[in-house]
Amino acid sequence: MTNYLTTFFAEAGARLSQLILVAIASRILGPGDFGLVILGWSLVALLLPVVQIAPETVGVRYLGQGQPLAPTIGLITFFKRSAAVGILALALFGILAIMAIGNTISSRVSLQIMASLGVLIVLAFNPIWALRGSLWFLDANIARISQSVLAVIFSVALVWAVSIPAMVPIAEAASWAVVTMMCFAFLKRRTKDSGNGPLFSPVWKIRWTWADAHLIGINALGATAATAVWYLPLLVAWIRLQPVAFGFLGGVWRLVIAVYALGLAVYQVLHPQMVRAYADDLASGRKLTGQLVIIATIGSVLLAILLQLMSPLIVMVLLGADFQGAEPLFRLLSLCVVPAL
Repeated sequence: MTNYLTTFFAEAGARLSQLILVAIASRILGPGDFGLVILGWSLVALLLPVVQIAPETVGVRYLGQGQPLAPTIGLITFFKRSAAVGILALALFGILAIMAIGNTISSRVSLQIMASLGVLIVLAFNPIWALRGSLWFLDANIARISQSVLAVIFSVALVWAVSIPAMVPIAEAASWAVVTMMCFAFLKRRTKDSGNGPLFSPVWKIRWTWADAHLIGINALGATAATAVWYLPLLVAWIRLQPVAFGFLGGVWRLVIAVYALGLAVYQVLHPQMVRAYADDLASGRKLTGQLVIIATIGSVLLAILLQLMSPLIVMVLLGADFQGAEPLFRLLSLCVVPAL
């Protein structure tokens, strides 16, 4: 129970730090530039299932089945790194292709896209999933809280010094880089104490099979479909709307996503245990899933009611005076929390 509670507070703290970052960035940058931050966040969120969620889910399952730590970290990092590099290369090629055929894409948009996708490169090397999959929750929670605090500090410092939207993903990448080194230090200490041998496997010793790729691909497909419901409409809106209008929509949308993520913290607490339960015993895994569905249903309804009652205060405090007219839109979009959770 202690592990569940500490993990919940670590994840809830991370979501709270995102709300703080939204409140600060929206005030400093204004609706137009804040819309670019939303664009970058949306692209990253849409691609996270491929680079992070699916491979890490498979990695936790492998650890739950008793596979050795070092080869598993090497295998999952290989898939994560390959996906992140491929996405970044495709994005660069796409930008160059658009410019080559004569269409214009502003330097600020190009910089925002590349800086945001650069976060995926850093996340590809982050092994916090291995700490949770090995049930070393204290280390994982320390790392998660540290990343949340560092992301806010770095973002405020960089955006205040250089008021361009690209500073936000650059700050996030820097915070994840620091935490990645922290996680590897935790893992190295743990493996040394337990006598499990070396933590790092040389790249040329990594062996993967098509079964690994298939399992990761199936997980990525399902997670991407769930994520696309939230973020594809936002990307379409960016194409159709003017920058300031999209900033209004994106600001409200991000608030709803952040509130949804706070509720999702409960799921992330139980997720490693659920994966391990399915690996050990199918019946216990199904039982835990049923309990999670009941918790999510009751909690989402109560949360939606609270959002309706507090919408004027939420918009004013978290987005600022420039977003005052967005309250009706927030009321409408906040209803999405119920079916999503």
